[in-house]
Amino acid sequence: MSTLLADVHGCHECDATVYGFERAPDREGYLKFPATIGAVGPATLLFVGINPYRTVRNELLYEEAMASLDAFGTLAGNREPHPGSTSTPYIRRHIPGERRRYGREPFYDQYMEVIKGVWEEDTAFEEHAVATELYLCSTVGIGNRAFVSASLCAARFFARTFAQVLPKAVITVGARRRV
Repeated sequence: MSTLLADVHGCHECDATVYGFERAPDREGYLKFPATIGAVGPATLLFVGINPYRTVRNELLYEEAMASLDAFGTLAGNREPHPGSTSTPYIRRHIPGERRRYGREPFYDQYMEVIKGVWEEDTAFEEHAVATELYLCSTVGIGNRAFVSASLCAARFFARTFAQVLPKAVITVGARRRV
């Protein structure tokens, strides 16, 4: 496992009261995403969001991903981290009527539209792309916290993420909460 993956998994540096981060049950660190989800190593595209958010539908995703460094690595490779299955892509094209373990994540539809527009219809996200966030820890709901301009996650991990991915293009997504 990469040191970036292990460093992010164990990180709990931010003040949870400022950002609304929550600790993983019975573990060090907060409920979060790995620094990269998708290609392992270099990729053509790097999607950069603000922070992942938890809902009732996807809360189990964060708990399962943080259960172990191996599970965290599984999610980093764009596979759902639940025990017994590591073959289902996490970021994938929406199939109407599909029931997903963690609920549908419509946020990733725009990522897949870019993939579909540049490559073949059935191209897997991890063949050409990586997703990351400026804040890797999750918050409950969408836009419930006003983030300060300087992200400790970005300061500690973004340069390392960029050096690992070496993207040809960076696509920023998301919107800051208007206060």
